[in-house]
Amino acid sequence: MYARIEAIEFPDLDGNWPSDTRHVRQAVTIVAGASDDSNQETFELQVCTPSKLAEILEGGESFLVGRHWLFVQEFDPAEVERYLRHRVGSITGYSWNDVAEQIGRIGQWEFASR
Repeated sequence: MYARIEAIEFPDLDGNWPSDTRHVRQAVTIVAGASDDSNQETFELQVCTPSKLAEILEGGESFLVGRHWLFVQEFDPAEVERYLRHRVGSITGYSWNDVAEQIGRIGQWEFASR
């Protein structure tokens, strides 16, 4: 069984294109399901550039865990989507739970405990 990607969405980008694509933190939602099933589930992550990460840390965050973050030099939604489609699309497993747990290493699975 493999991951079937329904959509990759940038919920905060709707009409709000960043003025500096090298200084961005952007939410991303992956909508995916199993290759043999029509059900779909969501996985969420943050895309972040190095300068934005530095700003977050300088703004009072002493520590920031990098789970469910994708770091890029410059934010390009098409490139992020291409990368995620390739990365998630290559995931296989014996069951949907196996596949979802692997996708969950990239983005927070809606059914995973926080």
